[in-house]
Amino acid sequence: MMLLQGKPIAQAILEDLDKQVKELRRRRIVPALAVVLVGRDPASIQYVHVKRAAAESVGIDVVVHKLAANTPEKKVLELIAKLNKDFKVKGILVQLPLPAQISREKIAWAIDPAKDVDGFQMRVFEPPAPQAIIEILRHYDIPIARKRMVIIGEGFLVGKPLSVLARKFGAMVTTLDSKITNLAPYLRDAQIVVAATGTPKLIKAAMVTPNQVIIDAATGTLNGEVVGDVDLKNVGKVVKAISPVPGGVGPVTVAVLLRNVVKASKLK
Repeated sequence: MMLLQGKPIAQAILEDLDKQVKELRRRRIVPALAVVLVGRDPASIQYVHVKRAAAESVGIDVVVHKLAANTPEKKVLELIAKLNKDFKVKGILVQLPLPAQISREKIAWAIDPAKDVDGFQMRVFEPPAPQAIIEILRHYDIPIARKRMVIIGEGFLVGKPLSVLARKFGAMVTTLDSKITNLAPYLRDAQIVVAATGTPKLIKAAMVTPNQVIIDAATGTLNGEVVGDVDLKNVGKVVKAISPVPGGVGPVTVAVLLRNVVKASKLK
């Protein structure tokens, strides 16, 4: 079984970004990311911390705009409009999830497409997590074209955009609702399985077959342990290759996000 580690890929991307940012700064272009954080969700705070640390490690400026959980939608839209007009801000990231009173769709479509580094709109930038999955497959020389890919989960950040991106690379894609109770028959003929539901250890060894590649694109906790959708220990004994959680898709996703920020800096 091959373990598809994401950290070496992320490190290579970050090293390249460090060089690009130094060159931009020599030209007096300062890559700057504005993060909008609504509420005090512990996981969101941690994700923002990780993204900020990685960004600053390669010379990207980060400003986090912290708003109370009860902030009205109108106020968030006003902040985004202000950030859209600020020429110093090259990228805007709205940390999800948002409180119930705020429409994710309204917020996503309010961002200037040239600053939409999380790829919500998929107009200028593609979302980081689907890009990261493609990066991992390509890095480990796992073919995508004409391969049967099953994506479990049709979410806004991974499942839906990955289905679009994977088809661009020639994959034959099937997407499954995360609520399907008996997944095994749907997975049997898949060559690549991507799990993105947020349900800890949903994918068991009995559901998979040898020669499959499993990409775990979810992060959660179970009994205080950071885990993904896949029972890594037992599924790993069956399949050909698997990405771990933590250390798989996550680090590459952060690196690709920052690559989008650098690209956005070159647009302005």
